[in-house]
Amino acid sequence: MASSFTRLISGRNSAVLLASLGVGTIASGYLLSENSSLVADAKNKLYPPSADYPDLRKHNNCMASALTPAVYGRLRDKVTPNNWTLDQCIQTGVDNPGHPFIKTVGCVAGDEESYEVFADLFDPVIIDRHNGYDPRTMKHPTDLDASKVRPGKHLRSRSTVSLRTVLTSDHFSELNSSR
Repeated sequence: MASSFTRLISGRNSAVLLASLGVGTIASGYLLSENSSLVADAKNKLYPPSADYPDLRKHNNCMASALTPAVYGRLRDKVTPNNWTLDQCIQTGVDNPGHPFIKTVGCVAGDEESYEVFADLFDPVIIDRHNGYDPRTMKHPTDLDASKVRPGKHLRSRSTVSLRTVLTSDHFSELNSSR
């Protein structure tokens, strides 16, 4: 009694099966090699930026407002040290056009360096999303430096909305043991 695998190999489809396995192995080896990304990058540069520029006419997000063909042309070939590209940053905004009455952000920073590498896109998006606040030229009114907080200093009423004190059983036993 022959197994189903033996019947499959000995049948007339064996050449097709073996050929497809071989081609799959070669293709996966090519796709997983480090050089394939270099080839894809080189191919991408053969086309002008206008050929790759997404159609954002019906999009309602900050990215669609800030991303012009000129900005796209300057940034499309840049990559962060963690291999994050402009296309990855804007993909969420391209895929989700947004609601006509609710303006979303439309882009993501894949890593910390994205803010510097793609500053031509992210700076206008931040300004648009935060009602004109420019992080490069303005200083936030609240200083969040924890080293400047002094013990016993009272909270200011203009910045404090509510205060809640929580005492857990661990804190309670720690307080009792220190007496």
